[in-house]
Amino acid sequence: MPNNPARLPQVPDHELFCRIGSGAYGEVWLARSVTGCYRAVKVVYRRSFSSDVPFEREFAGIQKFEAVSRSHNGLVDILHVGKNDVEEYFYYVMELADDASLSTNIEPGRYAPRTLGHESADWPLASSREVCKNRLSVVSGACAFARARLGASRRETI
Repeated sequence: MPNNPARLPQVPDHELFCRIGSGAYGEVWLARSVTGCYRAVKVVYRRSFSSDVPFEREFAGIQKFEAVSRSHNGLVDILHVGKNDVEEYFYYVMELADDASLSTNIEPGRYAPRTLGHESADWPLASSREVCKNRLSVVSGACAFARARLGASRRETI
């Protein structure tokens, strides 16, 4: 979807600036809340699914995950979940990843999420392996925590 203001998803109390990511089911947008905090907003469209059943299953899953997300430091915090039945999408507001520039002042036109790829680009191979191993340990611990809290199977959380 182009960054056309006429086609921007509507997320109450948030101003959407630009798309900063996308995946199989939707898009992630850089947004600013009415309090001035920058956030990431994932918008999941019904049209991305073959029927209502998997769409509603995803929506129910994110509703259950919202509270769990804030209980482990290895999970991204989901701050709000909402739905637009008319436009056929749901969305969730998340904490925003640090800016790759390491600046504390977010500039919407220049923001890029700080990822492991950004961090590891200049590391020696031995350091990269060790950091990846440590990060994988955090992620696997977070997944195990979420599975236990939600009563989900391994496949459902991956």
